[in-house]
Amino acid sequence: MKQHFFKLQCFAIVVATFVSQSVRAGDERPERHWEMHFPGFFRDGTEPLYLYATERNGEWMSVVGSSRSRANPNHKTYNRSYYPGDLSAAPIKGGRMKGRLILHMTPDQWVPLDHKSYTIEIDIDANVANDSVAGIYRIIAANSTDKTADQFMGKAGAITGVTRPGTPFDRSAPFTIQINLQGALVGGRPDFGERCIIVRLGIDGGTIVSATQGRLNAAQAATGFERFDLTPSSISIGSAGFKGRLAIHSKTVDEEPATYTFDIDGHIYDDTTVGTYAESVVIEGKEAVKLDGSFDGKLSHGAKNGAAAQRDDRPWWTPSARYHPLQTAEHPRLLFRKSDLPALRIKAETREGKAIIERLRRQLNGGDGQSMPTVYSNAYVAYDKSAQKDLPLGAYTISHVAGYGLLYQLTGDPKYADLGRQCFEVALKGQRDRDDRYCWKGPVEALRAGATVGWYAVGYDLCYDGWDAATREKFGSAIEHYDFGAEHPKAGAVADLESLARGTMPPASNHFGLQVGGAAMALMAVTGEPWVDQPRIDRLLKVNEASLIRNMTEGFGDGGFFAEGDGTGSMSSQIAFLTALQSSEHALGKDFINVERPNARMMTLKWIYLTVVRNGKPEVWPIRGGYPHNVWSRELSGMGYFALGFGAVTAEQRSAMKWYYDRYLLQSDIKADGPYDTVSHYPHSSVCAFVNWPVDLPGRNPAAVLPLCYRDSTYGFYAWRNRWQDDNDIVISVLTKPSRGFMSASPDGGLEVQAFGRQFKWAQVAGETKSWWTSPRGEASVLTMADGTSVAVDFTRSSGAVAMLVTTGAAEGRHVTLGASTLTFTFLGASSEPAINVEGDNATVGQQTVSIRDGSIVLGTTTPK
Repeated sequence: MKQHFFKLQCFAIVVATFVSQSVRAGDERPERHWEMHFPGFFRDGTEPLYLYATERNGEWMSVVGSSRSRANPNHKTYNRSYYPGDLSAAPIKGGRMKGRLILHMTPDQWVPLDHKSYTIEIDIDANVANDSVAGIYRIIAANSTDKTADQFMGKAGAITGVTRPGTPFDRSAPFTIQINLQGALVGGRPDFGERCIIVRLGIDGGTIVSATQGRLNAAQAATGFERFDLTPSSISIGSAGFKGRLAIHSKTVDEEPATYTFDIDGHIYDDTTVGTYAESVVIEGKEAVKLDGSFDGKLSHGAKNGAAAQRDDRPWWTPSARYHPLQTAEHPRLLFRKSDLPALRIKAETREGKAIIERLRRQLNGGDGQSMPTVYSNAYVAYDKSAQKDLPLGAYTISHVAGYGLLYQLTGDPKYADLGRQCFEVALKGQRDRDDRYCWKGPVEALRAGATVGWYAVGYDLCYDGWDAATREKFGSAIEHYDFGAEHPKAGAVADLESLARGTMPPASNHFGLQVGGAAMALMAVTGEPWVDQPRIDRLLKVNEASLIRNMTEGFGDGGFFAEGDGTGSMSSQIAFLTALQSSEHALGKDFINVERPNARMMTLKWIYLTVVRNGKPEVWPIRGGYPHNVWSRELSGMGYFALGFGAVTAEQRSAMKWYYDRYLLQSDIKADGPYDTVSHYPHSSVCAFVNWPVDLPGRNPAAVLPLCYRDSTYGFYAWRNRWQDDNDIVISVLTKPSRGFMSASPDGGLEVQAFGRQFKWAQVAGETKSWWTSPRGEASVLTMADGTSVAVDFTRSSGAVAMLVTTGAAEGRHVTLGASTLTFTFLGASSEPAINVEGDNATVGQQTVSIRDGSIVLGTTTPK
């Protein structure tokens, strides 16, 4: 069973002294461990229920159920939870086990669909002899109205089981007890599944020495580690289980502060914990919510002191200095405000502005942009094999309304607002995008619904002043009440603006950023309108803000690396998310960009670190993780690294990006009829390019603005670049540990090096990081891993080479002995191999010194030559 860690706040727990697991004197026989199979239980009668139980003298002490598969015991067939059972009504007497089993079906984040624990009542009649059991079972009741419980009614079958050796968990040394309170979080719509609170308590000598808090997301990943202080509460723990009261300070799924009080009754089987709870939730100003549920969990070795779980209280956004509150019915408000229009109209007369607007017009109708598009997808449904696929420039898209809206804002000509109106009407009638997966009604899954409603919301915002009141309300109401149909029809899941605001998938899925980013733009577009349900909009804006932050912490790390890799991360940032962050400053006054935390900015900046442009073609090597075809595709899933990205970095960083684009991509994009990063067929690439392009900002060499290396501490990703000059630039990167969402990226095992046209792997670098040191500009750096391997990357040229790589681990290169360590050197870009001189504990290469201190390489010279 996987170990999970989660987010929550608790009062404290006082633990009783643990009772020895040995058999008490006077017992007739030792405790027995049983494994019983109930065939035909799950998957409509095709998979068994496994029951694990401990018994002493015929009395059952702990019972754990699991939906393991016959073919693969590590695979679960109902959900991923373990189920507490009660066999007290079926003791072993006279060689027979006869009575009723109560099985508490603990939910996980997906199943059952109502996310509530329920009980199944099972009559058992079996003979017990020679440490084996054989008999029959019959399901009497499944106490749930959830559809997934229908399969259990009336089921019956054989029972087989045997005793097996127990593997008691050693609790004499420090350990951690984990309680996964599945289904415990309250609030929100009932179909929202992320409702698991988890408590992790470190135990040493019978005393709690640490407590951490968190939540479990829909991918079964623990998130939000926080250390919390304990105050008195009471839980007594013995050899077979634990019982008592636990009080936790947390939030509801609507982000309302709440106090959760649990009366828990738990059981321990080997290293697995299961049990039931009675819950009372107090939310300020509301009546207490009461419910019953069940939990599972695990014991693990070691009592962590919680030091790594200290809170990071740096703000995710800062109040925008240039924000002024929205006036009633004020639009535009997303990409820019009405007060920005004079400057934008001046920009439209610049060389860059004219080129971008000309491209926008061609994207709208293939020509002058003064009429409706004449080409539409003829797909009736997504993936329609009979539909035309390679549509020309100007074919209808989800961002046509936004494109016409920008022309309306710049010219004031109402015909463009009317063209936007006609495009919105077409959408409501079911017209599919040029990519038939995107559509107002019936898109492929919630990720495309999020992007769809988001870009129609931008169009609504830009065309608003050109529409009459009835049209505004018609389209605005369509956004407010957006419902793109059941995402999983068999499950009956609802897929609307609320589900998008929360996200129907976990942040480590590429789906999440599109959903919550698109929902953000939709909510910001309609907030404050006279006809909206403003309390609902306010509630969803609060929920959505938490979702935006989750995408920057549980999806992306602080260096812009995404859990599923590069191509999936491009989707999660580019299609809707970055624009949502930009819009938040204008619409709400919340600036996510100009803050201490680098998470938002690095989604954009990582591309100019990792990309080498050869003959006008941008290349990233290696591309890690899922959907590598998205990287630099220049269409929806991999477009706008500059056009959208300029809106998600600081002014100084924009100067570096502008220099990069002008040097490497401008001329090739002009030849491709897509100047200023408008190569895409989608009008919003030009809308964003026009709004965001820093026309009056001088470009600066990125080396003068950005450090030459960075890391993503969340995922253990590191990247180095010696300069931004040509296709002989040295680019080095390494992913040191696996990252995973529903797809994954594997660790590289060593530094991936591009240098002077070569691509190769060097040294062995993997696992957890012990330390990371860089000089102020990043021209010298040292990475030391937990296994003792240390690697230095030196771009100072002090060695006489363009780059010097040094490691204490295994690698190809020149080997020297330094004290008790062996160092391996590799030099890149040296006219002749530099000499390495060893004197005592130091090696000297040119003007660079190399030594070892506490297992890490130390570079003596960090000033570039």
